[in-house]
Amino acid sequence: METGIKYHIWQYCGHCGCQPAIGDCFECQTCSLGPQRYLCGRCMKLYERDEIHHPAKESFHPIAGLHQFKPLIPESRQFTDDWTAIPLPDVQKPQLPRISLIRPEFSSPHGGCIAGYGFVVRLNNLSIMLTALHVLDPIIKTNNVDCSIKNINHTGDELPALMLKVNLYDVLETRWVLHLVATCHSMLSLRHARIDVPEPDASADIAAFEVNDKPVLNPLNLAKNLPQKGDAVWLHVKKEDCGNLISAVVVECTEQTLIFRFAEINGTEPKYTSGAPLVDRSGKVVGINIGAGRYAGQRFGHANHVANIRRHLESTNSISFRSSAY
Repeated sequence: METGIKYHIWQYCGHCGCQPAIGDCFECQTCSLGPQRYLCGRCMKLYERDEIHHPAKESFHPIAGLHQFKPLIPESRQFTDDWTAIPLPDVQKPQLPRISLIRPEFSSPHGGCIAGYGFVVRLNNLSIMLTALHVLDPIIKTNNVDCSIKNINHTGDELPALMLKVNLYDVLETRWVLHLVATCHSMLSLRHARIDVPEPDASADIAAFEVNDKPVLNPLNLAKNLPQKGDAVWLHVKKEDCGNLISAVVVECTEQTLIFRFAEINGTEPKYTSGAPLVDRSGKVVGINIGAGRYAGQRFGHANHVANIRRHLESTNSISFRSSAY
């Protein structure tokens, strides 16, 4: 990283699309969390002069009126050439079961939302749907729930008490909205789950729901161990031209972070992939996809890794865990 230059690797401008955002970058406090929440310095000036639209017309959950922004603190960590130099392993991609990747639709007393992705895992004879907590931000905002890292009084019970219904659709179907495969009857209370943690720390970004069992679902398994730097991983999303698995390599794995670099892919990059599973060469889940960024001409992602997934699930009283379940 060049000294003296402000980089915002995990954000791109919702208007001009530049990534990484270099220089000043502003985060909208009115919009729900998502990739179009940011404006670079140049586009922010255009917005203040009423010369561009924000949010963009294709935004999932546009909010009318004047939006409030705050300056975003640039990435302070030093990135090394190691991130771009680690080779992608030449290994065969895993075979994943059909109908494990889903698209969740959430309902609450004050509105609902459709998330990017979720996936189902099997733990102690229970089917659990996992996704990123931040995909629920439209519901969080409309129901005035503060589950940000700043709220020390957040218990984790607030959102479960408001969740009315969760529909799970087979997202790999062409007309997925016609393919309801299951529903959830309860959201698990995860007292340490949070949003608004500075990226790429994804360790608190998780939501979990108990699924009403249906034989049509094919749950994935959680990996026993953390991936290591240099390991091959795949992001499981709807991307038919590459078999719904996008190849990547782990470039960093710490207690708070799991960062991976994508291989080059053809065609349009998939959007709104938060909540999708990151799997290893055996097809087991090593993380929940949280965000993406660019650096040195290459594309990166970061995830909430499997050790943190277990830690959150073990904190709930809803499920009794045994080591054999993993």
